Amino acid sequence: MRHILICALILTLLPDLKAQKQDEKSLTQHILQVAANKVHLEYIKKGYRIVQEGLDIVNSFKRGEYKLHDAFFKSLKMVNPAVRRYDRVGQIIDLQKQIGRDVTSLKQETGGFTKQEQQYIQGVLSRLLKQSEFILDELITLTTDYKLEMRDDERMARIDKLFAAMQDAYSFCKAFGGDIRMLGGLRLSEEKEVKISRELHGLKDEML
Repeated sequence: MRHILICALILTLLPDLKAQKQDEKSLTQHILQVAANKVHLEYIKKGYRIVQEGLDIVNSFKRGEYKLHDAFFKSLKMVNPAVRRYDRVGQIIDLQKQIGRDVTSLKQETGGFTKQEQQYIQGVLSRLLKQSEFILDELITLTTDYKLEMRDDERMARIDKLFAAMQDAYSFCKAFGGDIRMLGGLRLSEEKEVKISRELHGLKDEML
């Protein structure tokens, strides 16, 4: 009889035990799911931090590289004082001044030429003066900050070319000026000879 009662009690409690086990199993699964979600979230956060840190590093490199490039280009725009002190700079300026003085003087020495010859001479001298001024303007640009982006050696090489161009202009000015003065001198001599000849002929006419 006792055995039967125990069996009946077990049968009565069995559904509750099963339900309790199912609840425990569901709770365990829920806990495991929460844990898994937490781990997954941590991985996501960690991955985000890694990505963000990587982006920050990349951005810092980019900013650093930009600063380096920016500093480099700014340095190219700044003229080294040594370039301004380069001997050719002063020599170019002196030659241009001399050309200006010679042109001004030569323009006043065309009295013995015809009107057409004077126009030709004036035109040549004006173009020569403009050429020398153009060379000087380029020199000023090369030696002024923030005008050009060039390395020091490039600036000095360009200055050398400007010096050669100014030398050519100065040599032409001297040669052309020498020809004008020589031809002008010949014209004056001819005029004097003509005048003397006329005076002599006039004197002879009076004697006759």
